Amino acid sequence: MDKFDDNKRIDRLYVMLDEKFVGSQFNNGEDHMIKANNKLISAKILCDVELFSTSVSACYYCMFNVAKSLLVKKGFKPKTHASVISLFEQEYVLKDSFDKKISKYLSSMQSLREAADYDAVDDIDESIANDCINKV
Repeated sequence: MDKFDDNKRIDRLYVMLDEKFVGSQFNNGEDHMIKANNKLISAKILCDVELFSTSVSACYYCMFNVAKSLLVKKGFKPKTHASVISLFEQEYVLKDSFDKKISKYLSSMQSLREAADYDAVDDIDESIANDCINKV
């Protein structure tokens, strides 16, 4: 095998890596919308079996993935929760006609999600979980 063949193999490897790690993660946001839908379905099921904190966490991730999907469609590649929330507010609330309540709700959902995921004991009950599901 000569150097030319090695270069072709390396080029193919880069294409495969790009498709696997970049293409699937940022393909016009469709994957994030699918994930958002799955999180909403999960949130409803979790609430039905009285896992209210986990349901709230799933609701947050539903909203998070919708926001990320919209940002990806505009060409952004946010890496953190904070950057998704900040860019979403900047690009869709301040520049477009999205209601500011959506951005505020996403931020408050992040706080609820953190309590649900990290606090040993939280105050999240059926009412809060259902409210989150209904607002998503």
